[in-house]
Amino acid sequence: MDARITKQRLGNLLSYDWIKILGVIAAAVALLVVLFTMITTRPTVQQAYSVFTYGGLKLGSDSTTLTDRLDGKFSYDILDIKMQNFDSGTLGEQAFAARRSMHEVDAVVVSDYT
Repeated sequence: MDARITKQRLGNLLSYDWIKILGVIAAAVALLVVLFTMITTRPTVQQAYSVFTYGGLKLGSDSTTLTDRLDGKFSYDILDIKMQNFDSGTLGEQAFAARRSMHEVDAVVVSDYT
């Protein structure tokens, strides 16, 4: 049996089966994309950490760097760390109560400072 690859046989293969070769390559690439898309780990949007401060708490210059200090302290699943300060006025109390009742908070810092 003569199974040598010659220039003429290669030319015949490419002239008749080029569409099949491209189809197999495209199917393999699509299969790999679907496979890697399905097995990748993606944290959801709900994986955010929120810190609320309430009651006239004076953080000074630390309030701007608290989120920077917390960054990298949690697992890689935490997407966003946000901080919000509520004053002890009427609107602050209502907003804080609404956020707390919706379970939007992960940590609360409360001060009895008047």
